[in-house]
This record gives sequence, C-alpha cells and structure tokens, in this order.
Amino acid sequence: LRADDGPIGVLCVQGPPGELPDEATLRRLEWITQRVGARVSVLRAVHGPAGAGRPDPLTGLPTRSALREQLRERMRSLTPFCVATLEVDGFDEIRTDDDADHALRSVAEVLCSTLRPDDAIFRLGDGRFAAVMNGCDVVQASGALERARETLVLAHATGETHFPLTFSAGVVESQNAGSLVQLIGLADAACERAVTQGGNRVSAAD
Repeated sequence: LRADDGPIGVLCVQGPPGELPDEATLRRLEWITQRVGARVSVLRAVHGPAGAGRPDPLTGLPTRSALREQLRERMRSLTPFCVATLEVDGFDEIRTDDDADHALRSVAEVLCSTLRPDDAIFRLGDGRFAAVMNGCDVVQASGALERARETLVLAHATGETHFPLTFSAGVVESQNAGSLVQLIGLADAACERAVTQGGNRVSAAD
C-alpha cells in the first residue's frame, strides 16, 4: 500500500498453501490498494499525518505525538537516521513568562534555520525539543547540532536580551535501539549527561 509516493503498509492475502491468487483476484487487490492509497492521501492532505495532533501554539512546531508517528515511519522504512533530544539550559530559572517564551521561540528558529530542510523538529514541552535527522550518522548529526548551538550563542550574544541562552543535546543512531522507547531513552540519557557536564554542549549516546 502506498500513499504520497511512500509505503504505508502491506496487504496480506490468505489462501491454500502453495496456490497463488488468480488473475481476477490480483486485479481486485490492485484496485483495493490504489483506492486505499488515494483515500489516505486525501485524508493526509486535509488532516495531516495520523497521530500528528495540533502544532505547538508558541513555536508552530509539531509536538510529541507527531514525534512518535515520525519515528514509527522512520523505523518501518529501515533507512538510517538519528534522534536528538535538546534541553534549554537553566529553563526553570528563567524569571518571566515573556523571557521563557522568547527563549523557546529563539531555539525553535535557530533549529529550523540551521538544520537541513528534511530534518524534522519537535517541541516536547517545557524547555525541551527533539529532532529526527534522516540519512546521517551520529558524527554528522552531532556536527549539525553543534552548528545550531553555536548559532544560538552568537545570535543571543549580539541581541538585546539580558540572560544567557544555550541548549544541551543528546544524539543517538537508530541502529543502536530496538524500540521507540529505547531510542528516545538513549537520546534523553545523552542529553542529561550533556547537562550534568555543564551544559551548552552536544553528547552522543554510548
């Protein structure tokens, strides 16, 4: 089954062992797959991908439910990718709501402008973000996040705000985990290690 030029599932047919479907059955199956794919494409155009939910109103980024859906699709595709979780350093210590909102928007803007167009960025809540970076290894992903970190530091140092703004990040390759929970857990652990080492750095999962 395909929709929007991408695979969405497999149609299975059960029959007697060793017997292939006849010509009429094959034509019927082809018709079903085409109709299902076309219908899913229409629904995605209207509602967005299944499980995507509403975007975060502050940053406009997709949220945690969309991250889970993205990871499911990536793991089904069997193509290599990396996952990163990011945390705004000292977010709980930012004094005002306006400053916190400014910090979140600034990090979101830097990530969107610095990472590749086909990398997906998500807002997880509080001062946390995530990124799914396709077709790269942990060295390449870490390098991209280092550029984003440096861009944020430079932009904030020359701005008018009165508090430091940095982030810490943890990165893991998809092949290092056997499940979505383990994948995110490894990225979170690497991010936590970056925080405990002083923050404003990128750490790769062990």
